[in-house]
Amino acid sequence: MGFHDSIELRHIHKTYASNHIHACDDISLTIRAGERHIIVGENGAGKSTVMKILSGDIPPDSGGILLDGRPVAFSHPEAALDAGIGMIHQVLHFFPELTVRDHLILGMKQAKPFSRIRKVDVDEHIRQIGEHYGIPCDPDEQVERLDAASRQLTALMTLISRDVDIFILDEPPAEILEAAGRLHEEGKTIIVITHNIEDALSFGDTVSVLRAGTHQGTFPTSSMTRERLAAMIMGDHDSRLLLDDGTRREHHGRKIDWEKAAPVIELDQVSGGRPGTRDFVEDISLTVSPGETLAVVGIRDNGLRALEAIVSGHASDTFRQTGGTVRLLGREPGTPGEPVGYIPSDRLSKGGAISMSVTENLMIGWRREASLFIHPRIPIYSPKKLKRISRSVIKAFSIKGKAGDSLLSLSGGNIQKLITARALYHQPKVLICADISWGLDIQTRESLFDSIEVLKQEGLAVLFFTSEVKTALDEADRIAVLQRGRLKGIIANTPGMTAREIGEMML
Repeated sequence: MGFHDSIELRHIHKTYASNHIHACDDISLTIRAGERHIIVGENGAGKSTVMKILSGDIPPDSGGILLDGRPVAFSHPEAALDAGIGMIHQVLHFFPELTVRDHLILGMKQAKPFSRIRKVDVDEHIRQIGEHYGIPCDPDEQVERLDAASRQLTALMTLISRDVDIFILDEPPAEILEAAGRLHEEGKTIIVITHNIEDALSFGDTVSVLRAGTHQGTFPTSSMTRERLAAMIMGDHDSRLLLDDGTRREHHGRKIDWEKAAPVIELDQVSGGRPGTRDFVEDISLTVSPGETLAVVGIRDNGLRALEAIVSGHASDTFRQTGGTVRLLGREPGTPGEPVGYIPSDRLSKGGAISMSVTENLMIGWRREASLFIHPRIPIYSPKKLKRISRSVIKAFSIKGKAGDSLLSLSGGNIQKLITARALYHQPKVLICADISWGLDIQTRESLFDSIEVLKQEGLAVLFFTSEVKTALDEADRIAVLQRGRLKGIIANTPGMTAREIGEMML
């Protein structure tokens, strides 16, 4: 398998039969070998669908693929991998109980049934890839214990092992883009799916714009301005919203003075995490009051995941609380009946069940809601009530899907919308969330934070964890900075505060 000269997608059409969504409408793209080709658009624009067709995950209804001028048809991702094309999905599927090493072995083309594979050889292979591409990796780590970015890095390592030369990256985090830059220097073709204008213009050589399943055009990034790209993504009337991304939210009409209100989220000398790793916290004390948003920022593996698990009540064998107390509305996390919403960093393994329907995934968080029973005293759900509320949520949060669709049939952005809707729909008094805007286009993100702002006016207290300083500056009232598992400080988010100041505190 050598380097390819070009990839062409011609007149691709795709409609999902389960929900009749027309994802691709006569899309034609040409991608040159060795380029960094960016595909931008809002959630639901068709970006992931057209690339899933290229990578063999799904078939097109019509249209075809040319590889070096020759027609090809990939009936399965393995066929695309054999041709040198691999995709890292925004929503990844793993065997959670297996290790990083196990997944790499499963992805090896040369691993034949009953053949002997030496652990020492695989570990050395992992070490070499990790050092060369800057991918931190522990071969013995169970995948279920990895965060979303680390899982994508594991998937990238598997593709590198397969000698892939066309990498398709769906909403990659910064760590993946950094490794992709090294791959590009070696002549690999990098295709990045994103809604982020800054990533598109800073990383890409070429950008293709999709909107509502149609191809709006392909251009050199050197000739594209932010204003023009925004207008093509969203339309002229909405482009200002995209260009204004990064400005602090205005908090108008607040009914509650959070600075004078008694706190409803209280952490007192909290310690815990994963023994023997950097992902731990020590002696964390903070409070959040009704009507306030407190953002906890830090480097991803320096305590963010550990603190999220402890505060949300999802501490387990991976992350254990070893000291201190957490109180949400005066009670311990996980207390039945407490009005607390939770949006986890791990959307699928903690946030949803891929084999269940949209309605069933909503019920994961609402299973004790007596209003959904046939009768308040009879804990049997009413199908009519479930259908009605599911349709209401789908409409209110603009989720592209139907109540009976499986979670797996939704796009990554719509899965995020669903999990967010479940957390907010019953107007909680406390919201715990992590990496809340990852994978969302700017319009959806703005709608989400507008919804949160409305609830804050009624007394919602928000505690969110993020490694994105910019998100904290945009949305928080105060910012708590973690540095190597310890609280460096809690500061007011004043107009003069900069990302550089916060970033220096994190290091």
